[in-house]
Amino acid sequence: MGRLGRALLLVMLLAVGMASTRATAEEEPTGSPAPDGAPTVTVLLRDNRFQPARVTVAVGTIVLWSNAEDDPTVEHNVISRDYRWASSNFVAGETYEHTFMTPGNYRYFCDLHGGMTGMVVAE
Repeated sequence: MGRLGRALLLVMLLAVGMASTRATAEEEPTGSPAPDGAPTVTVLLRDNRFQPARVTVAVGTIVLWSNAEDDPTVEHNVISRDYRWASSNFVAGETYEHTFMTPGNYRYFCDLHGGMTGMVVAE
């Protein structure tokens, strides 16, 4: 599946996910702003892995994913397993961030690299 096909699939999945009213432990409300001075935790995307693959953060923490690949052409993305939040593809030196305002376990993946998965535990 090409980039356009993946993008269309992601848009459709996001639309379906946002239309759902059923709550799960992994759902994170959208549009929650980070409090002023919120702490930030960085996860590096390197060697087609999230490093570290699991982080535990306090509620209100910003998680910043930073593409740290040596090859500037290697793209990654970060997509929540339940498709409630997602980045676009980004190259080395670029970042994506999400603020975790609700306690829970949030699994995510990169759909460009099979097996590239991670989890944020917000307490």
